[in-house]
Amino acid sequence: MQQQTVHRNNFDFLRLLLSSFVIISHSYALLGMEDQEPLKRLTGMVFSGIGVSGFFVLSGMLIYQSVVNSQSVGIFIRKRLLRIFPGLAAVVLLSTFALGVLVTDLPLSAYLRDTATYKYLLKNIFLIPSDNLLPGVFRNNPRPEINGSLWTLRYEVLCYMGMLLFFMIPKRLHKAGALTIYGLALSGMLLLTLKPGIVSAGLAYHLDNLFTLTTYFYSGVLLALWPQAWKPYVRTIFPIALVVLALFMWLQPAWMSWASVWIYPLLLISFGSQYSPALQVGNKIGDISYGTYIYAYPIQQLLIASGVREVGWLLLWSLLCSWLAGWCSYHFIEKQFIYRKKVRL
Repeated sequence: MQQQTVHRNNFDFLRLLLSSFVIISHSYALLGMEDQEPLKRLTGMVFSGIGVSGFFVLSGMLIYQSVVNSQSVGIFIRKRLLRIFPGLAAVVLLSTFALGVLVTDLPLSAYLRDTATYKYLLKNIFLIPSDNLLPGVFRNNPRPEINGSLWTLRYEVLCYMGMLLFFMIPKRLHKAGALTIYGLALSGMLLLTLKPGIVSAGLAYHLDNLFTLTTYFYSGVLLALWPQAWKPYVRTIFPIALVVLALFMWLQPAWMSWASVWIYPLLLISFGSQYSPALQVGNKIGDISYGTYIYAYPIQQLLIASGVREVGWLLLWSLLCSWLAGWCSYHFIEKQFIYRKKVRL
């Protein structure tokens, strides 16, 4: 097994910060207090939106680098499968046969015979949309969903599939290909904004997620393709982007969301590309962000079911328990697959 690489950047810290942002929003939402989230009250934005879109920006940049560094399409696909699915399978199995068995208010035999138990298991492992419920589990919580964070992985995998294009076209066409996909996704966002009734509400929800997250993903790809345009200037770009984005959030102009599509990726990548010794959390404890993200929601639901109904305490315990779960997931599951056969993901 290959040893963990020491990175001289801030990306591991940034990913952990973004996953923690999602926990902040869910601490309010799972108590039925979405409108009381401080950032939403101040700006109309939510921490979870910042976290998820940020994940896709970073993923776009890093996954394109993986394309470039992969010797074949088969190796690339193997890397992506090993990065996503072992951790995903573990959290879904534990949710179904550990959490569900312990928490369900049904008799154990009825829970294990219920077809909904196995529908939850299979649909979530294969990232198929579902009602995200287990029989008799969390029915007394304000919201009964088991793991409301897994939906983003579906769009992540779709973005990975789109990256196969770059194995099929010459490298000299990569910039044109990335610009084309980025333009199409951005146009889709614009179309749904200007023509909200053009498709049914259900389809519009999925298309909006697809277009928005693909736009952020390919903003990361484009930054990876043009490093000479920003990398030498990261120490200047970061404070400027931070101030501009903060002003937008304060003033809330009508076109803020469109400006953020450009500025937010620059903010993230310029910060992540720098090296701050005090922020080298990944080199100390590993990249626990993915595990933190996929385990946080069921942990929060379990805390609520156990009687933690005050948002401050829920947030504190959610962060501590989720970081611990992320550490366990990384060291006992994810790392066993990521570093196999000296193929770095």
